Amino acid sequence: TITNDEDKDLELQNRIRNLNWLSTSDLNCCINESSQDVRDLLYEAINDILEIDGKLAPQDKMECLTKCSKKIFDMLKISNETPASADDFLPCLIYICLKANPPRIQSNINFVTRFCNENKLRMGEAGYFFANLCCAMSFIENMTADSLNIDPKEFDSYITGKSVPPGSWRTSLLMCDGLQVTSQNLKTLAELRKR
Repeated sequence: TITNDEDKDLELQNRIRNLNWLSTSDLNCCINESSQDVRDLLYEAINDILEIDGKLAPQDKMECLTKCSKKIFDMLKISNETPASADDFLPCLIYICLKANPPRIQSNINFVTRFCNENKLRMGEAGYFFANLCCAMSFIENMTADSLNIDPKEFDSYITGKSVPPGSWRTSLLMCDGLQVTSQNLKTLAELRKR
């Protein structure tokens, strides 16, 4: 059978790239990113979700998703000092998908759906995590300014890259450049003063 999985994959990757400005607060993702333990788990969870594409068997792909999901629950536990709820889990999974931008994610979801034992997909821990991954991708695909409670004009300017939201990592990088230029200018002025 011929599928349009590849087109869908590219569409999703571009969509995620255009949404990489979203922060944890935009998504109501209750993790404390200033905690080193949380950051370590965040990077590991991103790696776990990226590993899905390299696995050949559906159960191995599911295993990567399960590892990622357990790390999300650990992050939530550290951040909030209480056990996490299902409502806390999904925004964090969405955030990790946006940060990872996993390759061929739609193809991988379809592959698991087509070839995984149906009972495994409907029941148990892995099935629960897989259902959440499908929800996360659907949310990302259909995200609007309304779903984030953001002004539509603002949302459009961020998604097209016309402007960068304050506090985003891109702003931080631009600030670093600005500080470096300022620092260089101050050094040059100091040298000129000496002369």
